[in-house]
Amino acid sequence: IATALVANEDVHIAAARVLQAEAQLTIVRADQFPTVAAEATISRERTAATSRGGVALPATTNNLFLVGVSASYEADFWQKFRSATEAQRAALLGTQWAARGVAVSVVSLVAQGYFTLRELDLSLDIARRVSEIVLRGVSQFVYRVLRSSAALVASCRKYRASSGVYGVP
Repeated sequence: IATALVANEDVHIAAARVLQAEAQLTIVRADQFPTVAAEATISRERTAATSRGGVALPATTNNLFLVGVSASYEADFWQKFRSATEAQRAALLGTQWAARGVAVSVVSLVAQGYFTLRELDLSLDIARRVSEIVLRGVSQFVYRVLRSSAALVASCRKYRASSGVYGVP
């Protein structure tokens, strides 16, 4: 049974569905919490030396650093997120029970197959014993028939010999 549970594809699929439902619950539940985002940008720009209108401009290097942080939170006044989380928990529970149902089904089929095999083994053993008994009975019957026919042939020879009938073997 353990081997069947490990090797059965339906059990693997059911387990994957449970993992998928757990991940979906995590995603839905995340909507109840604040969202925080951070961004950082760094850039460097170099300008070559030039001259304009007789004025010489030296080469320059500019470094630009930008950092941004944003946060948002949606208050759950109407229980929208909590209801979605509860619905997803119910879906997860249903998926877990479905996976258990698949496992029970596999165990049931394996056990049924095992007991059917045991029944057929027992029937085969009974058939072998019966055939041995019949074979012994037939061989005893053949032995008795041959023994009695030998005795019959001997008594016929004695009768012929005593009655004077010749030429008959």
